[in-house]
Amino acid sequence: MRLSSLVYLGVVLMVGCASVPSQGSQQTALMRSTGTQVSYGELAAAANSLVVRVPGGIERAADEIAVRSTDPVIRLRALEWKIDTVAAFYQALLHLGPLEAMLDAWALALQLERFLDSGPGKEQFGEFQPVALAAIRAALADIRSDAQQLAKQPEGFDRARLFVERWAAQHPITGPLSSRPSILPVLASQTGKTEVSVWEAFGDVTTSLSDLSAHLDLYAAYLLRAARWQAELLMVKAADRKESQDILATLQSVHLLTERTNALISPEGLATALRQAQATLHREMAMTLADVDHQRVATLTYFTREREAAVDAITAQRVGAVADIDRERTLVMKDLDALRRSAIADVEGVLWRTVLRIAIVTALLLVLAAGLTLAVVSRARRRTPGAG
Repeated sequence: MRLSSLVYLGVVLMVGCASVPSQGSQQTALMRSTGTQVSYGELAAAANSLVVRVPGGIERAADEIAVRSTDPVIRLRALEWKIDTVAAFYQALLHLGPLEAMLDAWALALQLERFLDSGPGKEQFGEFQPVALAAIRAALADIRSDAQQLAKQPEGFDRARLFVERWAAQHPITGPLSSRPSILPVLASQTGKTEVSVWEAFGDVTTSLSDLSAHLDLYAAYLLRAARWQAELLMVKAADRKESQDILATLQSVHLLTERTNALISPEGLATALRQAQATLHREMAMTLADVDHQRVATLTYFTREREAAVDAITAQRVGAVADIDRERTLVMKDLDALRRSAIADVEGVLWRTVLRIAIVTALLLVLAAGLTLAVVSRARRRTPGAG
């Protein structure tokens, strides 16, 4: 009876310990190495909120520049800036480590502010440069505000601010935005090597799976807008091709030729010609006018066919481009679905191996407890007088 009670007590204690993960399982390696006091959930919620707010402000500013500007070059730059900047903030804020995501987005906002204010992009949008700069500064203010609210102590926020500002000042953007320096390697060097128990690993897997699901939803919504922006960019660049410009120039020449021909056959022009050579040039004038009219009709017919053929060719190219974009979007969605299934399968494998190890450890502990109990009982019986 005493042996079964000891076994039952051991099982209850082990189950109770397994059902309460340690505090470390709710923090990333960087959070543990820097002594971050705020919870993992608060940081993840703040990063996911910034994914919606910050790119939205960039998109509105770029659309405002495109609507207000009459310069096609400025409109094209606004569209390209929207595509590249929104993608950069998504890449930074969708990092699985929420602390790393917020610090990288903070550094990116500082780099973009310096790039547009005094760097190579200070004249990128001409008279609309303040619109883009205001959007970046609004994003920077949002990130700073969230970081300050999450900081438990003002000293911790000041240290983080000085660290990010110093790093961003030392690593400005000098080329394309896709090649900008990232603060993530520096943050990775701060984590060091930490030992993680089986319960911490189980908690990290559960948290990572939840974050991955939320990130996939945000990224799926972004892909639809990104595909539309790429289609707009393709159409703008197609309209700027030399062939299209040649067609427009040809149509303008035809219009000028038509106006000139109409002026020649106007009543005023005919009256002047008749007054100058009414007697001797009547027959030649009639032939000339007939020939001019014939040439005008032939020219208009020819250029009408050319214009229709050019419009048909441009329409076919546009349809093909849209079809290619749709196929690319379908392939991307399939890849994302495959990635999600693979991630779920990997997590299930980790869970099964973890449960198997727990079962083995539990069985070994039960056998050890039973052996110890039998040894104690046997020793007690040997010491008891009259024991067989």
